[in-house]
Amino acid sequence: MSRHRKKSFQIKWSVGRLSFWLPVAAITVFFVMLMFGGGASRADAASQMFVRATAIVALAATLVVFPRECWRDMRQPFLLLAALAAIMAVQLIPLPPQWWTAMPGRSLYAEAAGVIGIEQPWRPISLTPDLTINSLLAIFPPFAALVAAAWLGRVRRDWVLAGVAGLALVTGVMAVFQFAEGPTSPLRLYRVSSFDTGTGLFANRNHNALLLTTGIPLTLWIATRRLAGIFSPLMRWAIAGAVLLFLLVSIVVAGSRSGVLLTGLGLGLGILLLWREGVLARVDRRLLVGSAVAGGIALLFVVSQIGNLDRFKTEVISGDARVVLFPEFAALGQQFFPVGAGFGSFDSVYRAVERQDALSEIYMNHAHNDILEIIIEGGALAGLLLALAVGLYGLACWRVWRGGGRGSLTVGMARLASIFIIMILLHSFVDYPARTPIIAALLAISALWLSSGACLARERGG
Repeated sequence: MSRHRKKSFQIKWSVGRLSFWLPVAAITVFFVMLMFGGGASRADAASQMFVRATAIVALAATLVVFPRECWRDMRQPFLLLAALAAIMAVQLIPLPPQWWTAMPGRSLYAEAAGVIGIEQPWRPISLTPDLTINSLLAIFPPFAALVAAAWLGRVRRDWVLAGVAGLALVTGVMAVFQFAEGPTSPLRLYRVSSFDTGTGLFANRNHNALLLTTGIPLTLWIATRRLAGIFSPLMRWAIAGAVLLFLLVSIVVAGSRSGVLLTGLGLGLGILLLWREGVLARVDRRLLVGSAVAGGIALLFVVSQIGNLDRFKTEVISGDARVVLFPEFAALGQQFFPVGAGFGSFDSVYRAVERQDALSEIYMNHAHNDILEIIIEGGALAGLLLALAVGLYGLACWRVWRGGGRGSLTVGMARLASIFIIMILLHSFVDYPARTPIIAALLAISALWLSSGACLARERGG
């Protein structure tokens, strides 16, 4: 080889390595920042700025080297996120006074101009444009996670899996130490948090419990993989059993009622996944019986310990504010329908109609029903987009669960992702988990895996 050709080869090799490791470095920094700063949903959480900044850098670095063939896998979730961002952007466009005052729910706010003695100004659909801008910026972390996972999925899919599993384990470890050390634990990451329980990487115990429960089907599924021959099947299941027991203990110290319900759901769907993957038919019956007995003992332990937590004794679900105030939240949605009040505006618009007898030390910064809150803030367009997303989810689930692909890593990950999505969706009926960057990123990655598996199943005629 001549000197010229050798030098040209070295340059191309160096550029090739640089084009791989630079995005990887940006994605790694983003993931670390997401892990330790993406557990809060509040707009005033200082960590939000750093999470979004690193997300933008990771997104830009990945798009520069993003190959066209990766687009197919992420097309649907990418377009859904883009449509959501477009709705938010439209809500920020200033409108003429006659248009704005004619919109439903604006009469009270239109009076403000007359009170201070000025003409009606041009105003956007959003009643809180600053918070709508915040919501728009919150799209960057899931966008970055989606693009990064799509790019890495072609060459280093195990890295993405390890990252998701690492989130569940780290938040569990932190939750246990936080609970043991009490409200003053230095491991608590946020100024506004649930200080009486273990919140892990989150500010909210319920969001922590959700991530922990997604670790249950994930652990069961990983135990079925060969893991490059590193462990024997017996050793894999022994490790999986230890991890599951740890996750159950972590869910208990999270002190979340929704987490307890999601634990049963995650375990049931995880077993369904093993059956659909054909794992149960290959496992020795003695191991199955032993696992069932161990699982039963673990669940009895969880149930017995739940009763020792004060909030399970003192709080009654029927008296929960989110249940009592649901009719008012629904009426609020009707008041601003079909244009919506603007993303991020719930706290502000609810204060204008909040009943005096409902005032307490606990303030409702969210409706604790994200499906309803999306309608309140985004109106008919957001509702239609949500319905479309749920419809596409149902179609993709039908393809990956009904079709073949037993033993296929892509189809298996798609089925696992469908479990993640349904757990996040169901939890969204009583909380707002996807408003935290960590859960939003997990939702985006899950949508990618499900879309990729559905495409493969469709190609195979499944």
